[in-house]
This record gives sequence, structure tokens and C-alpha cells, in this order.
Amino acid sequence: MKAGVPQGSVLGPVLWNLAFDCVLGIAEGDEDSKILCYADDTLIVVTGKNCKRTCLKASILVNRVIDKIRGLGLSVATDKTEAILFRDKRAEGLPSSISIRDTFVNF
Repeated sequence: MKAGVPQGSVLGPVLWNLAFDCVLGIAEGDEDSKILCYADDTLIVVTGKNCKRTCLKASILVNRVIDKIRGLGLSVATDKTEAILFRDKRAEGLPSSISIRDTFVNF
């Protein structure tokens, strides 16, 4: 093992909390955005009244989170990334995806 702690280690969750605190704080102060983490999964929730603007905001926030995670020396599996869009049924002309670095994730 070159880095980290063994799986099941008592220190594992404590060290993870210390390291990932900077990721969780990215959306601090923005009441329309939340970042939640469980184990090695990260959930980003962005809400808003304008769907196009909210999708753009989600793309920006996801990319900021990825940058911060990579800054910790960790990798992000963008190929496993999923996006879900909850919207008003009457909305028209909506984006079909969000941009994550050099790839697009479809809704």
C-alpha cells in the first residue's frame, strides 16, 4: 500500500472526513446547491426555477468538485457519472445533458 489506510481501518472514516471536508464546503453559502458524500460516492444537488440556468450551474459545480477531488490526489470515474433532471412537464427546449470536463452526461 503506497497511500491511504487499509479498508476497515478505524482511522479510515476520520481521515476521509478530514480530507473531504474541503469538497463538501464548495457549495457552502449557496442555498440552491448541496454536496453529499457517502463512502466513495458524491451526490451534487442543484435546484432552481430556470432549468437551463440550473443545468449550467450544475455543470460548473460538478467541475469544481472534480477539480477539488483531483487536487486531493484522487481520481474521478466520469464514465460512471450519472445525471437526473427533475423538471416541470411543460418545460420546453431543455438541455439533454450536462458538461463534465471533456465529456457530456445525458439526462
